[in-house]
Amino acid sequence: MASTSTLNSSARGQSGGAAAVLRRAETAAERWAPVLVPVLMVLFAIWAWFASRGARLEMDELLELAAAGAQTPHQVLSSLASGVDFNPPLSHFIIRYSTALLGNTETAARLPAFLGIVVLLICLYVFVSRELGRTCGVLAMLVILCSPVREYAVQARPYGLVLGFSGLILLCYRRATAPTSRSLALVGVAICAAALTASHYYAVLVLGVLLCAEVIRAWEMKRPDWPLIVSCAAPPLLVLWLLRDVIRTQRLQLTHYFSRGGLLSFDHGYDFLAMDPLVCCLALALVAGALGSLSSGGKLPGPARLAGKPQSSGMLLGAGLLLLPVAGALASRFVTHAYVPRYFLPAAIGFAICFSYGVKWFSTVLPALALLVMLPFGLGFGKAILQDAFRAPEELPASESLAASQAPLLFDTPGTYLQMYHYYPALRDKLWVIADPAASLRHRGYDTDDKIMLALAELGRAQAISLSAAVRRWPHFSLVPRSADSVYALKCVMDAGAPVAVGRAFGNSNFVFEVTVPPGSVARIDACTSPIP
Repeated sequence: MASTSTLNSSARGQSGGAAAVLRRAETAAERWAPVLVPVLMVLFAIWAWFASRGARLEMDELLELAAAGAQTPHQVLSSLASGVDFNPPLSHFIIRYSTALLGNTETAARLPAFLGIVVLLICLYVFVSRELGRTCGVLAMLVILCSPVREYAVQARPYGLVLGFSGLILLCYRRATAPTSRSLALVGVAICAAALTASHYYAVLVLGVLLCAEVIRAWEMKRPDWPLIVSCAAPPLLVLWLLRDVIRTQRLQLTHYFSRGGLLSFDHGYDFLAMDPLVCCLALALVAGALGSLSSGGKLPGPARLAGKPQSSGMLLGAGLLLLPVAGALASRFVTHAYVPRYFLPAAIGFAICFSYGVKWFSTVLPALALLVMLPFGLGFGKAILQDAFRAPEELPASESLAASQAPLLFDTPGTYLQMYHYYPALRDKLWVIADPAASLRHRGYDTDDKIMLALAELGRAQAISLSAAVRRWPHFSLVPRSADSVYALKCVMDAGAPVAVGRAFGNSNFVFEVTVPPGSVARIDACTSPIP
């Protein structure tokens, strides 16, 4: 019995020592957390440089640049109305001025998105740390940095701006609900609400979260806060009204969108949760080890310690943002008929906020839980930096091999065509893209890519032709088919009996095919590309 008592006393002493160590670590982390914020910003900039240095502009980025590069601001709106891009114009104007100031480079085009994510990280730290503590604020930043959301910092698209304005409007909204002077906060809410709507149409869902929070707040206060409601609702309505003509023509182009979505599409909206398994495994191991140390001496608090879980407007806003993919599924089913996971990236902000609240809640059971979780997230982000630092730059097909052939070069992949058109301006006269909405709708089920190419051709920014017209114009041509989609163009010419030979490699996973079209094959190609009766 004495031996058992001695062992129990020793275990309690060890667990008490472990708890004391964790509490001291928690205090130190809280004190040094503000120092980690600029460190993370510098590391994020380093990662962005590594990630973008070898990444070529993709199709969506090139479309953004095509619209932004119009000769006048009015022509930017005309380009959007014609169907070159399906987003509002704010990001195009910002990229336009960025490239005008810094040069027509990839870095200049991607800089606004990077700055948007930087603004988000700072706002998220301030938002979370004011209620949960500085350590949780840094943890919220690391959640974003370890998620796929960070990739949008190196893409010349509007999503970085959407995330930045989402972070700003959360801070302005919290300030506007505080019992202090709030005139500037209301102006900030109005500006951010207008900017969100002018950046991406689906960003109005972020404002829907704020309005729902205002409904709950009005019910608690027994009266509505009309100035704040007007600041949230009036600016987006004004922006949508000003863009009504652009929206009307864009909707016509989206009749057969490539990703229409439905009520059950919301699961794809949570793709931002796909983090490195190393982060999750290390976090579980650290937490389990700390819990084991505390529970060995009976020092683990009971369920009563969890009774006071935090409930605040911050948690409510985070939960609302986290539900954006579900709201987007409803909107895509009954209103927009378009659902792509990146449209709902602000849900990642909601996840970071809710995750921070959960960690703070359970820190009553395990002291320094936020610090224990920060460590694997930090290692995960460090691993991402090293991976991109040693990743080989993306290479384009050699221009010499493309210039060697005298025949015109037809692309069945708009994205590849736009890359060749952008990076090899000397070859533009011989580069063509197959654009036939009726044939694409028949073989692929959507025609938006073809309509975009035709819109670019009307603006003189592309050379588009249908497959039926191509076989009549050129008895011999080179064809680059789609490598990961329906290859209907190559299949049509082969099924029509046209001789097809593999010419040379194109990139890492495709080939250039040399096609010779005898007169007898033209009618069969017409039948293959014609709409289904």
